[in-house]
Amino acid sequence: MGALAEAMHQELPDVSDARAEFAVDGIPYVFTADAEAPALFSCAVVGALPQDEAARSRVFAELLHAQFCFSESCGFCFGVDADDSFVLLQSLVNPECVDEPHFVERMESFVQLANVWRRRLADSAAGAPATGGDAAAAAPGFAIQV
Repeated sequence: MGALAEAMHQELPDVSDARAEFAVDGIPYVFTADAEAPALFSCAVVGALPQDEAARSRVFAELLHAQFCFSESCGFCFGVDADDSFVLLQSLVNPECVDEPHFVERMESFVQLANVWRRRLADSAAGAPATGGDAAAAAPGFAIQV
């Protein structure tokens, strides 16, 4: 967590409860360590689900397409809370299987990809062509080309 905080130019928050929140450009990112297993869960809200059924369907279609073979989710995954109408970008990393520089790189890619998807989902909900950017470029090394 210390290396991540340094890379994000943030002060290390109190992590006594195994949960840290960082804000990048005013947007919160949550990192939670699992005390039972060697795992670090990360999530960020990337958009709201539109109330309009046609727009909602466009967003779902875009998320499913992106998740196919992780082609535009770059190894991360999306979660949807239909009750509260929001979309999360999520990551689960075993910190015992990755060294510190690669972990920091992965989390930096997570933040970059979250920004891409915030723009893309806003465009999709509005029925506009996607202008959010290239997901593979946001997270180089993590995208799978299909």
